[in-house]
Amino acid sequence: MTIILGAWGFAMFLWTKIMFEASFHDGITVLGALLIAILFGIYVFTFSGVMALLFLPINMSPGRIETDPWTLFGRSIGPFVIATVFFGIAARLVIVWFSESLSGSLNHWFDWRGWPTYEAAYFLLIVGLPCLIHYILVLVGTFNNCKRTS
Repeated sequence: MTIILGAWGFAMFLWTKIMFEASFHDGITVLGALLIAILFGIYVFTFSGVMALLFLPINMSPGRIETDPWTLFGRSIGPFVIATVFFGIAARLVIVWFSESLSGSLNHWFDWRGWPTYEAAYFLLIVGLPCLIHYILVLVGTFNNCKRTS
Protein backbone atom coordinates (compact mmCIF):
# COMPACT_ATOMS: atom_id res chain seq x y z
CA MET A 1 0.00 0.00 0.00
CA THR A 2 2.90 2.34 0.71
CA ILE A 3 4.21 1.89 -2.83
CA ILE A 4 0.77 2.63 -4.30
CA LEU A 5 0.35 5.76 -2.17
CA GLY A 6 3.87 6.89 -3.05
CA ALA A 7 3.23 6.37 -6.75
CA TRP A 8 -0.07 8.27 -6.62
CA GLY A 9 1.58 11.08 -4.63
CA PHE A 10 4.55 11.38 -7.01
CA ALA A 11 2.26 11.30 -10.05
CA MET A 12 0.03 13.95 -8.47
CA PHE A 13 3.06 16.13 -7.68
CA LEU A 14 4.19 16.02 -11.32
CA TRP A 15 0.63 16.43 -12.65
CA THR A 16 -0.09 19.43 -10.42
CA LYS A 17 3.23 21.16 -11.10
CA ILE A 18 3.08 20.67 -14.87
CA MET A 19 -0.61 21.37 -15.38
CA PHE A 20 -0.80 24.51 -13.24
CA GLU A 21 2.26 25.94 -14.97
CA ALA A 22 0.90 25.02 -18.40
CA SER A 23 -2.57 26.41 -17.70
CA PHE A 24 -1.72 29.67 -15.94
CA HIS A 25 0.91 32.33 -16.42
CA ASP A 26 2.10 31.86 -12.85
CA GLY A 27 2.55 28.29 -11.71
CA ILE A 28 2.34 26.71 -8.32
CA THR A 29 5.37 26.55 -6.03
CA VAL A 30 7.17 23.25 -5.46
CA LEU A 31 6.05 23.27 -1.82
CA GLY A 32 2.44 23.89 -2.86
CA ALA A 33 2.53 21.04 -5.39
CA LEU A 34 4.13 18.79 -2.78
CA LEU A 35 1.43 19.61 -0.23
CA ILE A 36 -1.30 18.91 -2.79
CA ALA A 37 0.39 15.59 -3.56
CA ILE A 38 0.42 14.73 0.16
CA LEU A 39 -3.24 15.69 0.43
CA PHE A 40 -3.98 13.50 -2.58
CA GLY A 41 -2.16 10.59 -0.92
CA ILE A 42 -4.40 11.09 2.10
CA TYR A 43 -7.41 11.25 -0.26
CA VAL A 44 -6.41 7.98 -1.96
CA PHE A 45 -5.85 6.23 1.38
CA THR A 46 -9.08 7.48 2.93
CA PHE A 47 -11.25 7.00 -0.15
CA SER A 48 -9.87 3.50 -0.73
CA GLY A 49 -10.70 2.62 2.87
CA VAL A 50 -14.25 3.91 2.54
CA MET A 51 -14.72 1.99 -0.71
CA ALA A 52 -13.23 -1.16 0.86
CA LEU A 53 -15.81 -0.95 3.65
CA LEU A 54 -18.62 -0.15 1.24
CA PHE A 55 -17.76 -3.03 -1.10
CA LEU A 56 -16.60 -5.46 1.63
CA PRO A 57 -19.22 -8.14 0.83
CA ILE A 58 -18.19 -8.13 -2.83
CA ASN A 59 -14.43 -8.07 -2.29
CA MET A 60 -14.42 -10.52 0.64
CA SER A 61 -15.53 -13.45 -1.49
CA PRO A 62 -14.83 -12.74 -5.17
CA GLY A 63 -17.37 -14.22 -7.56
CA ARG A 64 -20.04 -14.94 -4.95
CA ILE A 65 -22.00 -11.69 -5.33
CA GLU A 66 -22.89 -10.77 -8.89
CA THR A 67 -23.77 -7.16 -9.67
CA ASP A 68 -23.60 -4.73 -12.54
CA PRO A 69 -21.41 -1.62 -12.92
CA TRP A 70 -24.37 0.76 -12.56
CA THR A 71 -25.22 -0.65 -9.13
CA LEU A 72 -21.62 -0.19 -8.01
CA PHE A 73 -21.64 3.33 -9.42
CA GLY A 74 -24.92 4.18 -7.67
CA ARG A 75 -23.67 2.91 -4.32
CA SER A 76 -20.37 4.78 -4.50
CA ILE A 77 -21.02 8.09 -6.27
CA GLY A 78 -22.02 9.89 -3.06
CA PRO A 79 -18.80 9.15 -1.15
CA PHE A 80 -16.78 9.96 -4.28
CA VAL A 81 -18.36 13.39 -4.70
CA ILE A 82 -18.00 14.22 -1.00
CA ALA A 83 -14.34 13.14 -0.87
CA THR A 84 -13.51 14.97 -4.10
CA VAL A 85 -15.15 18.19 -2.90
CA PHE A 86 -13.14 18.06 0.34
CA PHE A 87 -9.94 17.42 -1.62
CA GLY A 88 -10.76 20.33 -3.97
CA ILE A 89 -11.31 22.68 -1.06
CA ALA A 90 -8.07 21.57 0.59
CA ALA A 91 -6.16 22.01 -2.69
CA ARG A 92 -7.62 25.49 -3.10
CA LEU A 93 -6.55 26.40 0.43
CA VAL A 94 -3.01 25.21 -0.29
CA ILE A 95 -2.95 27.43 -3.37
CA VAL A 96 -4.20 30.40 -1.34
CA TRP A 97 -1.49 29.90 1.29
CA PHE A 98 1.49 28.89 -0.85
CA SER A 99 1.04 30.41 -4.29
CA GLU A 100 0.04 34.03 -4.11
CA SER A 101 0.17 34.73 -7.84
CA LEU A 102 -1.78 31.58 -8.79
CA SER A 103 -4.33 32.37 -6.10
CA GLY A 104 -4.80 35.79 -7.69
CA SER A 105 -5.43 34.13 -11.06
CA LEU A 106 -8.08 31.89 -9.50
CA ASN A 107 -9.97 34.62 -7.62
CA HIS A 108 -12.51 35.18 -10.38
CA TRP A 109 -14.57 32.00 -10.67
CA PHE A 110 -17.55 33.48 -12.53
CA ASP A 111 -17.86 36.02 -15.32
CA TRP A 112 -20.45 38.80 -15.52
CA ARG A 113 -23.10 36.39 -16.88
CA GLY A 114 -22.62 33.92 -14.03
CA TRP A 115 -20.76 31.35 -16.13
CA PRO A 116 -17.62 29.74 -14.71
CA THR A 117 -14.41 31.22 -16.07
CA TYR A 118 -11.83 29.11 -17.85
CA GLU A 119 -9.52 29.45 -14.83
CA ALA A 120 -12.14 27.79 -12.63
CA ALA A 121 -12.67 25.06 -15.22
CA TYR A 122 -8.91 24.43 -15.44
CA PHE A 123 -8.63 24.23 -11.66
CA LEU A 124 -11.53 21.78 -11.42
CA LEU A 125 -10.07 19.67 -14.21
CA ILE A 126 -6.57 19.63 -12.71
CA VAL A 127 -7.88 18.69 -9.27
CA GLY A 128 -10.75 16.42 -10.30
CA LEU A 129 -9.22 14.30 -13.08
CA PRO A 130 -6.83 12.30 -10.83
CA CYS A 131 -9.69 11.71 -8.39
CA LEU A 132 -11.88 10.45 -11.22
CA ILE A 133 -9.13 8.13 -12.49
CA HIS A 134 -8.68 6.65 -9.01
CA TYR A 135 -12.46 6.21 -8.66
CA ILE A 136 -12.69 4.40 -12.00
CA LEU A 137 -9.82 2.10 -11.01
CA VAL A 138 -11.59 1.23 -7.74
CA LEU A 139 -14.85 0.50 -9.60
CA VAL A 140 -13.12 -1.64 -12.23
CA GLY A 141 -11.32 -3.66 -9.55
CA THR A 142 -14.54 -4.22 -7.63
CA PHE A 143 -16.45 -5.13 -10.77
CA ASN A 144 -13.79 -7.71 -11.62
CA ASN A 145 -14.43 -9.26 -8.20
CA CYS A 146 -18.14 -9.54 -9.07
CA LYS A 147 -17.56 -11.78 -12.04
CA ARG A 148 -18.59 -15.36 -11.45
CA THR A 149 -15.84 -17.90 -11.54
CA SER A 150 -17.18 -21.01 -13.18
